[in-house]
Amino acid sequence: MNMHWEKLELPRGQRLVRDEVYGYLKLIPRPSDEEIASYYKNAYRNPCIPHDPEGRVDIVCEIASSPGRVLDIGCGAGEFLSSFANRGWQTVGVEPGKQYAEKARGRGIEVIEEPLTDELVKRLGAFDAVLLIHVLEHIPYPENMLRMIRELLRPGGIFLCEVPNDFNPLQEVAITVHGLRPWWIALPDHLNYFSISTLASFIAGHGFEVVLQTTDFPVEMFLLWGDIYVDNPEVGGWMHARRCRFEDAMRQAAKGKLLRQLYDAIAKLGIGREAIVCARKSR
Repeated sequence: MNMHWEKLELPRGQRLVRDEVYGYLKLIPRPSDEEIASYYKNAYRNPCIPHDPEGRVDIVCEIASSPGRVLDIGCGAGEFLSSFANRGWQTVGVEPGKQYAEKARGRGIEVIEEPLTDELVKRLGAFDAVLLIHVLEHIPYPENMLRMIRELLRPGGIFLCEVPNDFNPLQEVAITVHGLRPWWIALPDHLNYFSISTLASFIAGHGFEVVLQTTDFPVEMFLLWGDIYVDNPEVGGWMHARRCRFEDAMRQAAKGKLLRQLYDAIAKLGIGREAIVCARKSR
């Protein structure tokens, strides 16, 4: 996070400040609870599912000793849980969005159609694995979410968390070379901005042992090649298709392990579009 984030001019006098303990950036002041609820009711659309959900499921299954009970918080239409079910896991989803909850149920998944709260945590019982994929960046108080996840997990249980890898080095290059705005700042719904390292630090500081830090395709490379997808959906669609062809080709050639090693390696440089951290609940 080397960009001059502290100089960014944001609406309504808002600004980004660095968390003094874990180093991630957070929006100050936060929108009110009423503003957030209104936004999600009237404007928000579920974020895109990663092209390779099987890769995320692979991470958990490689670390787990055997299939168990898995919870996906913000499960959307149930793509991840469907894959887990195919591998013998017992699946439960939490999804407050009615439309997405119905789609998940259509896949045969048990879905709780309400937000995660302390009261719901008590009703859900214990899990061997919990997923939190593209949720933590939206939450006003992310430490409360990790506390609840820790309560949900059995001792040694697995936690997989994914958020955008924001303010990363390739974004900085794209802004410098092309004069782009910081397009990844998404208000009012993105309240927290993590890097791979600050996400790992945040998770480790809340009762977890980090097992893996990784990422996925560094889509900002297209910007450096001159394919400006920012504010251009046509280029964005073409770019996404090419990225998918790359990952599909690697898997079709039985090079999925090499693909994972590639993403693990570039994650150490802070590069890659997503920050993906897998951890175990500390005993």
